[in-house]
Amino acid sequence: MGRREAPALTPTDEMRSATRAAVVDITCRVPSGEPLVVKPSQAPVGSLDSSLVPLIVELRKMLSNDVKENGDAAAHIDDFTLARFLIARECKLAGAERMFRETMKWRVSRSINLIRRDLHPLGTHAEGSPGAVRAAARREHFFAGFGGHARDGSPFFIERLGRFDVAGVNRDKAVFNFMMDCYVGYLETAFSACRVASAHSGRMTRAHSIVDASGVSLSTMANVRVIKEVAKIGTSYYPEIMRKVTIVNLPWAFAAVWKLVAPLLPEQTRQKVAIYGSDFLPALLDDIDEADLPAFLGGKKDDAELSVPRAAPIPAELGPKLAAAAATLPYGPHVSLVVDVDG
Repeated sequence: MGRREAPALTPTDEMRSATRAAVVDITCRVPSGEPLVVKPSQAPVGSLDSSLVPLIVELRKMLSNDVKENGDAAAHIDDFTLARFLIARECKLAGAERMFRETMKWRVSRSINLIRRDLHPLGTHAEGSPGAVRAAARREHFFAGFGGHARDGSPFFIERLGRFDVAGVNRDKAVFNFMMDCYVGYLETAFSACRVASAHSGRMTRAHSIVDASGVSLSTMANVRVIKEVAKIGTSYYPEIMRKVTIVNLPWAFAAVWKLVAPLLPEQTRQKVAIYGSDFLPALLDDIDEADLPAFLGGKKDDAELSVPRAAPIPAELGPKLAAAAATLPYGPHVSLVVDVDG
């Protein structure tokens, strides 16, 4: 059974407004640490491909025991979310069922809801506490975050990959595990924003990811393990978040990195990727108003208004601090439970 998308509904002003409001709410409110339940759970008639609807009903039946036993599973059975799992697995029920179960198993084992709460950009922590140490490290050294809204109200996110100190991440286990937590928190925010926006607007909402590759170098290639691990998290546990990935400021070295990373991604994900050098601005302005695009990407929004972390170089002393902080937190070590994409 082939891949089936949700209908490409032309957003009305009401849909744009609802989408934007939902995204603002989910990105600007510190989560509780409990699984996110989105309402309404039923997609409006006509908002999903008609052939997806009976598959969603059947998939929900197949997951009925999971829902009774797992709070995360119960929170992820709304129509639009189940549709994401089905679309990601070419509408194969067995594959979608397996991906859903592995995802929920991973979420519980990694305390995903607590990670998102504790690493939320607006979270507060007692001075000097382990949470404060991790929050400060995220602000200074992580590389990705919420950028703003596209014209249709959907969110866009920015990844400053070229500034990310992948060598510093790769040389220390505690830093590596922490950055995996940060990336999970980032993806969780994107996934939550898309889920809530879909429910509120009545149409499948996906995000636009802008990857700034300026500064990518041979060091990035030498430490490509970090990028590979990051790529696996998204494709394994966060189905159908992105409608578009635009890589900008491409230096020559990135072409080699992309060749290493691209095979890890499903074909439908690779098809969403567009790569540009310094001539990227017209492509971004097709989707995002100039006033909403940050200045470093050619827009008019003050860079100081962004919630994207600084991606500053990682000092050697950060590892021991993060190791001590992690010892007090209920998060297990990063574990990849990679889902078979052929299911």
